[in-house]
Amino acid sequence: MEIEVTKVVKIDHCYQQCPHFDIDGGPSSAMVCEHPEIRAEFKKTRNISVFYIISHPECDKGLPKKCPLLKKEKR
Repeated sequence: MEIEVTKVVKIDHCYQQCPHFDIDGGPSSAMVCEHPEIRAEFKKTRNISVFYIISHPECDKGLPKKCPLLKKEKR
């Protein structure tokens, strides 16, 4: 038998707290958002810049303005 467990996690800032936060493989080690909504937008537009919504200092004390989690919170 398999049981799926969902865990609720409070996220109050992006940097290394959000499960969608990641670092790209480039030489600059830029922060990227790997949220499924962002990935879907990339597949649709093929515009690599959609992943680069995270920047300092907003990610240290909050979430980026384009964060998909913020959109869901407002619904």
